Amino acid sequence: METGTDGTSGDAAVTSGGRLGRVIAAVVPVAVIVQVTINAVSRVADGRAAGRPVAAGAAWGYELTSGLAILLLLPMLWWLSGSLMPSRVGWPRAIAGHVAGSLGFSAAHVGIMVGLRLLLWHGRYDAGPVGEFLLYEYRKDGWSYIVIVMMFALSRTVASARGNAATISTSRAEPADGQILVVQDGTRRHHVPIRDIHYARAAGNYVEVAVGSERLLHRATLTAMEEQLGEGFVRIHRGVVVARRAIATVETTPAGDFAVTTIGGDVLKGSRRYRSLVAL
Repeated sequence: METGTDGTSGDAAVTSGGRLGRVIAAVVPVAVIVQVTINAVSRVADGRAAGRPVAAGAAWGYELTSGLAILLLLPMLWWLSGSLMPSRVGWPRAIAGHVAGSLGFSAAHVGIMVGLRLLLWHGRYDAGPVGEFLLYEYRKDGWSYIVIVMMFALSRTVASARGNAATISTSRAEPADGQILVVQDGTRRHHVPIRDIHYARAAGNYVEVAVGSERLLHRATLTAMEEQLGEGFVRIHRGVVVARRAIATVETTPAGDFAVTTIGGDVLKGSRRYRSLVAL
């Protein structure tokens, strides 16, 4: 399977989408740096106004250690934003995963931040009661997690949407029985030989494309995919089309439905209304 570009106008759209996505993602670390600056200056000003002056060095030390900890954890948040997309794992798993992710992010943020402060002040740092400190930090970290992950998810969506537009244009230029299917999986575009595809299955707003043991998610409708795949594929369920050459066995159930086992070992549920279309 090939990935990459071929120099067409579609590639320009993919590149543009990727560039805009990177710009959106780059906003996050810049925003963290800006927030650190605002917080440090505000801490000094608020202390002076309240009659409890805060040394500028201490204010900047507190905020910089927190900001640096967040910056170090951005790769983790980027990974979570892609791994826990509802379109990939479903809403229940996405929500549960992000709740766990926010807790892990806060724990890591506190750990790095406290370690940096102990280093900065030569071990003379007291965060106060542990429970209160962790709860206080999680209230802030939870919100930071939501905002950052949403920004990263937006950057992925923008890049993917523009790439999909280019993919649709390129795919329509291919004949229905063409040898290559262009599949946009996230920010990566794959040139997949149709002969290597075993089946395509509806997955929410995406279509899961089975290429051997690999699974690609393509933002398209199953009907559109079926037209592109051509006559070598047959629909066995309203949500599944399978390559005829990839069918190993067909087993009919007493209820009249059936199950197709592919040459890759996947078992796909078929509906009785499509049974006549399957030769075996």
